[in-house]
Amino acid sequence: IIASDDEGLTSEETFILVITPVNDAPIVEREIEDRVVDQNPGMTIIADLDDIFSDIDGDELRFDFINAPDELNMRIGDDNILSFNPDENFAIPDGVVITVVTIDQGDLTAEDEFTLTIIPRPALIEVLPEELDFGEVIVGAEREIDIEISNVGGEVLEIMGIIASNEVFGDWELDRPIFIDPGEGIRISVVFQPDQVMEYEEVLTIFSNDEENPEFEVLLIGVGLAPPPPDIIVEPMAFDFGEVIEGAERTME
Repeated sequence: IIASDDEGLTSEETFILVITPVNDAPIVEREIEDRVVDQNPGMTIIADLDDIFSDIDGDELRFDFINAPDELNMRIGDDNILSFNPDENFAIPDGVVITVVTIDQGDLTAEDEFTLTIIPRPALIEVLPEELDFGEVIVGAEREIDIEISNVGGEVLEIMGIIASNEVFGDWELDRPIFIDPGEGIRISVVFQPDQVMEYEEVLTIFSNDEENPEFEVLLIGVGLAPPPPDIIVEPMAFDFGEVIEGAERTME
């Protein structure tokens, strides 16, 4: 600093000014948008966290997240991409709030949060096989074939009733509904007991809460055959009546 008077005399003073840098906290450049996805979306990218957060000091940032269910399999890759790949049939119908945190080299933080909702698929029925051919069965006899009823949807499948269009394929009466969890199945047996000599073509109807197919029909085919004639056995094969007086008789069994 230089000071001078009217006569041109001057005086100087020198000092040192030191400005100590202050670490500024990271900031949120833009918010992560809420996400709504259908069930079983596969690997899904949420955001590039380098676009979400920044640091005025140029510090390299670290990232983490809070409150993500384990079933989401959420991760942050080496390129700072936030993504998830949920377990099969996992759903969050009411949504979950997930917080993403960034930390700079001075341990100062910033955070952002978003809501992730996974909409469950409705219950979906699958029946295999869809056609049962019992072939030829003698009237009075029976033949049995199994079918598997599976739930390939995302909500619980409810079987309310099963009806065969002809009782030769069973008298179906459920005491209570059958509930099948997503990804699970049950096996039931269908029995063909023909009561007439004829060809049968009927249907087995399965009533459920599958919105797309509430009445699933399985084709039932079979033929009733006449029973074979009975075998006749005579014993003994020969009778020796011996000597019999004329006019008399002798009986043998």
